[in-house]
Amino acid sequence: MSQKAPTIKLGGAPYEDAFADIMADAPQNSPCEAFADYTLNTYVAPDSRFPPTLWASAPTAEELPRTNNSCESFHSHLSKSFSGPHPNIYHFANALLL
Repeated sequence: MSQKAPTIKLGGAPYEDAFADIMADAPQNSPCEAFADYTLNTYVAPDSRFPPTLWASAPTAEELPRTNNSCESFHSHLSKSFSGPHPNIYHFANALLL
């Protein structure tokens, strides 16, 4: 039984259509075209390095987080260990050891 891949939408339109609409309004010059080619080949095309199924699909319960929220959480907890924005080296080292 084969499953159909979900249609990934960007602003209510399938991502391919949304990308085409954005590029239709973009200036027609070499830097913009080079950036569009890079974006298409890196993120938008199904066979790209980071295909839309990687970055635009809803995560399942079995998958690991797809964002850097764990890094932001660590930073938030570390920041709460200090009384101000620039702790001295002793307070900083003590917070890292805890």
